[in-house]
Amino acid sequence: MAVTKRSMMQDFGLILSLVAVGLGAWSISNVVKLQSEVAKLSDPVDYDKLVESSMARIHKQKIAAQTTKNLADWQTASDLPVSNRIKLYGNPTARFTIVEYSDLECPFCRSFHATPKYLVDNSKGNVNWQWKHLPLSFHEPLATNGALASECVYDQKGSKGFWAFTDQWFKLTQGNGKGPLQSIGEIAVSVGVDTDTFDSCVSSSTHQSFLSSEKEYASKIGLTGTPASMIVDNLTGKRVFVKGAQPIANFAKAINELAQSGKENSVRSSVSEFDEDRIAVSGQARPLASPADN
Repeated sequence: MAVTKRSMMQDFGLILSLVAVGLGAWSISNVVKLQSEVAKLSDPVDYDKLVESSMARIHKQKIAAQTTKNLADWQTASDLPVSNRIKLYGNPTARFTIVEYSDLECPFCRSFHATPKYLVDNSKGNVNWQWKHLPLSFHEPLATNGALASECVYDQKGSKGFWAFTDQWFKLTQGNGKGPLQSIGEIAVSVGVDTDTFDSCVSSSTHQSFLSSEKEYASKIGLTGTPASMIVDNLTGKRVFVKGAQPIANFAKAINELAQSGKENSVRSSVSEFDEDRIAVSGQARPLASPADN
């Protein structure tokens, strides 16, 4: 059956209506404008080209809208200092830092993820949150693949993109090494990365040595599971180790105790940083250095 101008208009109008409703980013004026363009066509080949280009534009805008949405909750992510590849959420000069060792395939990490964010968002700038990688062997290879991918996102989009990527991963993953319901590349695109650059970074395992160094440090200080967190008083250097996916109240209590302790003694210890972290994990109370130097 020959494609008539009327059928082209009807088909095209239906396509636009369905896609635009799902997108929510296309105004009526956009649809009317394209329908006007279709009305001028007489050749079905030109119609096909217009449909293809229009769908491509709609898809591009859909991705842009999704990226904006995914990044919106992480606006206070900080990229200071960039040289140390520190992923920090919250005020970089906050008195307290929650240093979390996490695994993207850990179900407990997934359920815990909202806790430090809530504490930071409601701390009036007094608490920030730092991510450290600790992919566990029984969640491989997805745990490491995700960690490496997150570092490739960080290369392009900084801390804000990193946090948005890890957040989307936790929302989509089945956990326990089964991986996310979307491809890693699709998750990365949803936070605004350039696909070719990202794919090249991932395929070359660019950040394997960095990931290995974080895992090695975690092992040396005695961490064997995730999530594992240290709350650091950046004023005194004291820190408290918090094991597991503890509730908000437990973290708030630990922070308050550090604050009270800081009033009594603000002198930093001369113990080496590694020994201080090991002591913190063992549960002994000793003053320690800032996590930004780890």
